[in-house]
Amino acid sequence: MSASFFSAADLALARESLAHAERPTSPRLHLATSHETDPGPPRPEALTPPETDGVPDTVVLVVDYTTDWSAVFSPPLFLPNGSRLVVEQASWQAMAVEAIGPESGHVEVLIQAEPESPNPQARTSPRRVTPHAVIVRNFPTDLSARGHVNALVGLAFARLPAVNSLHSVYMGMDRAMMYAQLAAIGREPGMGAGDVDPLPLVPMRYCANAKLALGLEFSPQPEIEPPAVVKVGSTHAGFGKALARDAAALDDLVSILMTQDEYYPVEPFIEHAYEYRIQWIAGHVRVFRRNSSTSWKNNRGNISFEDMDVLPHHRAWAAAVARYTWGGLDLFALDVLHIAPDRELILEINDTACGFMHEHEFEDVRRVRNALYTKLSQLVDASSESTP
Repeated sequence: MSASFFSAADLALARESLAHAERPTSPRLHLATSHETDPGPPRPEALTPPETDGVPDTVVLVVDYTTDWSAVFSPPLFLPNGSRLVVEQASWQAMAVEAIGPESGHVEVLIQAEPESPNPQARTSPRRVTPHAVIVRNFPTDLSARGHVNALVGLAFARLPAVNSLHSVYMGMDRAMMYAQLAAIGREPGMGAGDVDPLPLVPMRYCANAKLALGLEFSPQPEIEPPAVVKVGSTHAGFGKALARDAAALDDLVSILMTQDEYYPVEPFIEHAYEYRIQWIAGHVRVFRRNSSTSWKNNRGNISFEDMDVLPHHRAWAAAVARYTWGGLDLFALDVLHIAPDRELILEINDTACGFMHEHEFEDVRRVRNALYTKLSQLVDASSESTP
């Protein structure tokens, strides 16, 4: 028997999956096929170079190692003030960030060369970059749940505009906090109570994994009976998730978790006809099935995807999440269990690093580009209106 249960290839796959969780397999440079469309720029004038020279470029830092974003921003786009959007691309592990407050935007990022980057410009030499905006397409966490959080915090410290907002990316790293945010929608003042229906969530029990010698037990609560799904902390992509089919298996699993420090949520394992995903990109909704023929975890193994019709309740759920989650989300996906024709439950949310269907990736990454362009254009317009 080898010294490790996992091969080097297994561990490499784990690191990749966690860095960009839920991502369907796709080539590094995805070209449009006959059934794909380019949504085009959000404003026709975005492709028109300015009539005057001397307007500084707007540097967009894209955190992603799966897509060549220099191709996504080609031909270049120009903001209403004539500033050209220029892409710098890196993965979290390749950057170091320093910023100065209290004014926003005073930030510098050192980026090392990444020979395997899909962006040719990022492969050869280290760079010193001053970004003005950010697109986040990789989670800043790894199996230790912390990963490269310091880089994210540095960008957030500088208060850079981003898709998704850097505050929401930070909060979205924690599974329990994200669940609590979804649970508040439609149930609490300021979170749509009275305006939108509460979201139908899979029940969850939060277990802090505390080890206190008090001689006390928690008060009786409605139990989540096995079969149950136990998720360790906030890991993604199917890692740290186990199915306990009976009480003995659940007890064994909890006994192992008590040797560690991570909290663990427990959910009932719900039999369902299929799982599907509601994807939101700045108001555009896409719905598709995502199921595995080889694993009860539908984001692992041999996964198949199939487009579905977008129904009114899909739009309503997505619009509520986009409006009320951490001040607003530009990009996310809800994973939903279809149990019966009249019963569906939302399993979880995947935010800024949600994976796109390969068949629509060419279009969807450009919708992300347009979401950032729109956000930056609004800032430019607001600045020009406030200038005497």
